[in-house]
Amino acid sequence: MTQYKGVYCVTDDLYKISNARFSKKIELGKGKNYGIWIGEEPYTVVSVEAAFWNPFNVAYIFGKVFYIGNGDMLIIVDLSTLEYRIIQFTLYFGYFFEYQSLLFVSSDSEVVCFQENGNVKWRTEKLAIDGITFCECDNEKLVVSCCMNPCPALWCQKSLSLADGLCLGKGKYISKSDKPKDGEKKWH
Repeated sequence: MTQYKGVYCVTDDLYKISNARFSKKIELGKGKNYGIWIGEEPYTVVSVEAAFWNPFNVAYIFGKVFYIGNGDMLIIVDLSTLEYRIIQFTLYFGYFFEYQSLLFVSSDSEVVCFQENGNVKWRTEKLAIDGITFCECDNEKLVVSCCMNPCPALWCQKSLSLADGLCLGKGKYISKSDKPKDGEKKWH
């Protein structure tokens, strides 16, 4: 993975990282390294615990902030100060979604909205049981799809206010479970 955003370049290429001379390091664990360059100059390397069990793990630059979705957490690094903080999720990190000057992060059960400076604008209550994906966004709302029951797959669309993350209405089911009809036996 190599990503360019403005003047920043991020990679997890071990060969490139091991041959660079980083003057600054952030060590939060062992197993996965992300090297960050400003232009052609090595800037910092961030080392985290390897959480290979989560297939959604990914790193992302938004503004002057570096985000690492790793296992059940989100690591947030301010690239101007190299200060970091961690947001813990119940089960796992999910996805990133960018809209104008906002970055949305989903987990197994909630959505966090970040401003360009890395500050949290809002964080939802529990919206789902096993995953949230992003559908669309406009100037007033973010539409997400929430897994309400993983077996059988039961998903519900919900609209969240961009201002505060609160649900707008009840939501709309977009898939049906294989729940038996009244009087019908499902198991024999």
